[in-house]
Amino acid sequence: ILNEHHIAGGSRDGGAHRGAFTLVTLVQNNTYLLRDPATAGGYWNAQMFDLFGLAPDPLQPTTPPPFERVAERIHPDDQARYQAYWRAIRDLREVALPDRPMRVLLPDGAVRWLTVRAQRIDGRIDAPVAGVAIDITDRMQSEQRAEENARRLQVASEAGRIGLSERNL
Repeated sequence: ILNEHHIAGGSRDGGAHRGAFTLVTLVQNNTYLLRDPATAGGYWNAQMFDLFGLAPDPLQPTTPPPFERVAERIHPDDQARYQAYWRAIRDLREVALPDRPMRVLLPDGAVRWLTVRAQRIDGRIDAPVAGVAIDITDRMQSEQRAEENARRLQVASEAGRIGLSERNL
């Protein structure tokens, strides 16, 4: 069901783009955000709130939460990275913002890895930022397991004085 509020209205010039983002959300079930640094307004879809473990404001269910509220969910070791990312958006320093993987602490104590891909609409430095948040928890856990297995193999080979070789067939 397409909610007309998602298409109409919006921040400075973000309203015209909002419909396309909503359609992407419906088709691909992605999260997306639209943030206007000039007004601190914007748009988060329901999946965006879910990824961060946040509840939307019942009176403004698509308004992004304040920076401070999102920052409370960011893992302490990733706070500096998150704050630098937010400053880049707020201070209008970059047109395209690089991926910034970070951990989110959910209300149930679980840790979720997210990365946000964002850029300014129309490539203008003063334009609102549009982007998607991607849950990369499975990928990060797989990478951590692979690193742990490599360390165990290294310890075992050193302890057993075993020589290892690798072949690419």
